[in-house]
Order: sequence, then C-alpha cells, then structure tokens
Amino acid sequence: MRSTTAQRPPSGDEVERDFVRARVMAASAALIVLAVSYLYAPYVHDGPVVCLLRGLVGIPCPSCGLTRAFCALSHFELREALRYHALSPIVFGAVVATPFVAAYEVATGRFISRRWLYSSKLAWGLAALFLIHHVLRSALWMSDFALLEGLVRESWTYAVLESMGLVHG
Repeated sequence: MRSTTAQRPPSGDEVERDFVRARVMAASAALIVLAVSYLYAPYVHDGPVVCLLRGLVGIPCPSCGLTRAFCALSHFELREALRYHALSPIVFGAVVATPFVAAYEVATGRFISRRWLYSSKLAWGLAALFLIHHVLRSALWMSDFALLEGLVRESWTYAVLESMGLVHG
C-alpha cells in the first residue's frame, strides 16, 4: 500500500550539513590518496598488480600506471610519472586541489564555479582524453608486441593456464 504522506523537503540545516559533509569527505579522501602515494612510493615497483583487467587478461585499463605515477609525483618526479601515465599530472593536480576547493566552498558556503568545475562536459572531455590516451598507448604496445610478450604473460589467467600445462611460457 502506498503512503499518502509526502516527504518533506530537507531543511536548510540539513542541506548545509550535507554540503559540509560532502566537502570534508572529498578533502579527506584526497589527503589519504596523497599520503598513501607518498608512503607507498618505495614499494610500488615490488607490489602486486592491482588492476583487475590487467591482472585477469593482461590488458592494461585506461588508468593503469596512475598508482606508480602518483607515487612518483608525490616525490616531485615528473618525468618518471609521465612515463607511467601521460595524464597523471592532470589527475594528480585535481587531487591536490580538492582539499583547497573544499575548504573554500565550506568557508564561503557556495560552489566554486559550478559551470565548469562540476560540469558534465568536463567529465566527458576527460573521459574522451583518457580513452584517446589509452587507444594510442595500447597501439604502441601492440606495435612492438610488448602487450603479448610482457603484459599478457604477467596476468593471473596466464599463470593459471601455465600451471595447468595449457600454455607454455
């Protein structure tokens, strides 16, 4: 049976509390990412493959390399970061800016420029940029057989198939 009572709209205090909570969570998440990037840097090259797509089938995803790039950028190693992922400075810059934007928005009680900062056009543009980057990077890996020779053979699936004797490395 349907309820006949309408939900009341949120009060001004609830809206403000949600606004502040969202900004605090965004700033906290960004600061955690930056701290982990800095602390994980000495271990990033010895760590496991954490990308699900790359781990399963050996094909890098559009964000593959960002963990190592963030670790490099957290130690001001721009050239190294660009080797891992060419778009990493853009993403890292957004993460660094997040606590400042959040603090400004909480202090003033309003969005910074909702037109461009929270724009779906910006999101789609960045998604297109990542896709173009991924296609070009994958084409480069395929052109010299690095994708098959190195990456696919490092996948978890290949390791399982090899242990079963179904492929020979």
